Amino acid sequence: GSVECAEETGVAPQGGWLGRVSLAQRAWFFRQLATYQNAGVDLLKSLDRLGSQLGGTTLGRAVAGMQLAIKRGASLSEAMAAEGR
Repeated sequence: GSVECAEETGVAPQGGWLGRVSLAQRAWFFRQLATYQNAGVDLLKSLDRLGSQLGGTTLGRAVAGMQLAIKRGASLSEAMAAEGR
């Protein structure tokens, strides 16, 4: 089961959007987000650009939810956690 797998690998299974998005997609998203942030691009603008590239994919919908949460005052980590539920 997933508990055995987590014990064997030392990695807990991911829930929410992280569990539904491939490792390659997650790596791409976080690399792109880091690039935007390192370039000084506003967080919401960064997420908007990434969301536009992702369209109606699972990750694109998660990014849209993160944007909304941040606009309502959540931090990035809070927004990501909320999308993970």
